[in-house]
Amino acid sequence: MTSPWFPLREGVSWNYSATDPISCRLVTVTVRSTVEIEVGDMVTRGTRRERAWVLEESDRKEPHFVIEREHGVEFVRPRRFGKPEREAIVVTDEYRWSGEPTWSHPVSHYVIGTRSYRRAGDEEVTVSAGVFRCLKILLDEGKTGTVWLAPGVGIVRSVGVVEGLSPDRYSVIELHGCDLR
Repeated sequence: MTSPWFPLREGVSWNYSATDPISCRLVTVTVRSTVEIEVGDMVTRGTRRERAWVLEESDRKEPHFVIEREHGVEFVRPRRFGKPEREAIVVTDEYRWSGEPTWSHPVSHYVIGTRSYRRAGDEEVTVSAGVFRCLKILLDEGKTGTVWLAPGVGIVRSVGVVEGLSPDRYSVIELHGCDLR
């Protein structure tokens, strides 16, 4: 399956600036070949085998993964959760460009909770890489974040609250360039 919204082929890469309250850095994310992984369900503690693309980030040792779905993509990463604490590869974000306009899934930060998503229409976004007509997705009605996806490009901009800080502080990721091969 090849996504018209999020290009997943070996060698595709994106260059982002990533800014948060502590740092500002440039990050390159590169798609590597698919692998089979075991994804953990945070609620039932069950697992399922999935075929996922490996995403290597230039500033992290551990890769993370993305799973293609009919209506979008799921990002999965190793996380620690539960009592007693255990590590599993779990869904951290889910972006849908078609299907129902709202959806939700469990998330784990300090505790297991639920994140809601809503497609909020199209919006023009200007970043260093250019001007893009994007699909805007709100996380928890924009309270915890917003993501802008451009057709054929993927994530152009992402703003998310950094949990645990008061008053609220944000991380911002913006596209500087890409090699979509």
